[in-house]
Amino acid sequence: MVINRKDLKKTMNVLHETFFLSQYRKVNLFIVGAGNVGRTLIQQIAAQRKYLREEFSIEFNLAGVANSRKMLLNYEGINLDTWEEQLESESSPTDMASFVKKMKTYNLRNSVFVDNTASTEIPGWYEEIPDTSISVVASNKTGISANYPFFQKNRVLARKRNVSLLFETNVGAGLPVIRTMNDLVQSGDRILRIEAVLSGTLNYIFNTFGPEQPFSQTVREAMQKGLTKHDPRIDLSGEDVARKILILAREARAVMNIDEVKRDSFLPEECSRARSLDEFFACHAGRNERFRNPYAHC
Repeated sequence: MVINRKDLKKTMNVLHETFFLSQYRKVNLFIVGAGNVGRTLIQQIAAQRKYLREEFSIEFNLAGVANSRKMLLNYEGINLDTWEEQLESESSPTDMASFVKKMKTYNLRNSVFVDNTASTEIPGWYEEIPDTSISVVASNKTGISANYPFFQKNRVLARKRNVSLLFETNVGAGLPVIRTMNDLVQSGDRILRIEAVLSGTLNYIFNTFGPEQPFSQTVREAMQKGLTKHDPRIDLSGEDVARKILILAREARAVMNIDEVKRDSFLPEECSRARSLDEFFACHAGRNERFRNPYAHC
């Protein structure tokens, strides 16, 4: 057997796992996006590590983590309990080119790049990452709902490289909606119609606001609870729901793009154009009557 010198460590790990029956299968994680979603993911992994080792013989190694300001990478792993402190004290400024390059240089077996951002730029790296046998898992909808050729190219590339491109949490949060749809399609079924409530955020807002609580206050409260996107206009404009509809349609094997999803925003146009969130909420508060009594504006 002849191997490239740069693949030596990975090959040794493969041999060890295969022939010497390593007790645990190590999965190396490189997580970009350490806000509410990223933090919760790491906390969940930390809380479940004993169970995952004992029941599934899987051990997670956090080899890289980054937010919009700082990044931290460590071949041997980052402590799951103190990663936030380490990210603040031992990190370097975030540079995605350097992050991806180092991740590829590590060349660790069973590596997974996790995109927990809402960035439109991070998905641009999806095409390059699978080249070194690294899987991509994304809660970020922007890449999966990007133009169809980009989406399809990344899906085909992942298949060719024998890695995964997964985005189950794009729709339905923790529910296996996309997996179920794929199982149906792969078994020969045709999906003709989908009916769903696709926004937990809007569901919360519409079930909470009323005569005693203005609409703008309800939106601010949902934002403070972490139920909206970083900019609640993404939810209120219907953009988030449109992306979910597009992703479901593509999983039903429809070839379409985001501009083919019809949506009617109920936000006043002037509030949608606000230059900041403070300006948006000020605009919104001045139009609470519009939401309390919509028929008065027809």
